[in-house]
Amino acid sequence: MGWEFTPIARFLGTFAQFAGDVHLSSLTVAQVSEFIGTPTPSAFSRYARLRRFFMHWKARGQLEKLPLPAPIPRGHSTFVPHIYSRAEIWRLVSEPVLSSTVKPRVIDPLSFRTLLLFLYATGASLTEALTLKECDVDLKRDVMTLQRASHARRRTIPIGSDVHKLLTTYLESPIRKKFNGRNFFVTRNGTPVHSATLSGQFRVIRRMQMLFDSMVVAIGRGCKISGQHSQSI
Repeated sequence: MGWEFTPIARFLGTFAQFAGDVHLSSLTVAQVSEFIGTPTPSAFSRYARLRRFFMHWKARGQLEKLPLPAPIPRGHSTFVPHIYSRAEIWRLVSEPVLSSTVKPRVIDPLSFRTLLLFLYATGASLTEALTLKECDVDLKRDVMTLQRASHARRRTIPIGSDVHKLLTTYLESPIRKKFNGRNFFVTRNGTPVHSATLSGQFRVIRRMQMLFDSMVVAIGRGCKISGQHSQSI
C-alpha cells in the first residue's frame, strides 16, 4: 500500500521538458528560478516540490548542492474557514431550503441532506465520502471502511446510533433503493456524486439558506414593529 504520486509525476515531467535532456548536476540556479517564477503561492509549491526532489538526489550523491534560489515565501492566504454551528447545519438541510430551487438538482434533497450530515457527524473527508461503496458500510456491526484514494491506506471507524439511523433511512428510501450495490451516495440518476457537482449545489443551497434567514429576520422585525405600533394605539 502507498500513496498516489500521479500529480508529482506530472509536475516533474513538466520540469524535465523545461530543463531538457541534461544531467541534474548541470542545472543552474537561474534555470530553476525561471521555472519557479515570481513569488506566488503556486511558486512556493513548485519550490517545495523541487527542493524535495533535489534533496533526494543529493542524498544519493548525484548533486553536490541544491540548484535553488533563495526560499520562496509562502505568502498570505485569503481563505477564511467557516465552522458551521449545529443551527446553521440544520437550516441548510431543512426541507424549505433543499426544496427551494426552481428545477430539480442533480443531487436529490435526501441524498444531499444525508451526505452533508454524514460529513458533519463522522469527520470523514469529502473524498472518503464520495468514494464510499455500499459494501464498505456494515450496519450490522456498526462499522465503515473509508479510503482517501485508490492506493491510500484504508481505515475503519465506528458508526454511532445517529449515523446508523441516518444511513438506514437513506438506504431504505425509494430513490436510493433503485441503485443498490453502487456507490453509497448517488445522484438522482444513480451515478456517483462528483465533488464539483456537490460544491456547486452547496453554493446554491447556501445562498437559499441565507435568503431564508434574511426573510425570517425581516418578518421578525416586522412583527416587532407591528406589536409596538398596536400598543401605542
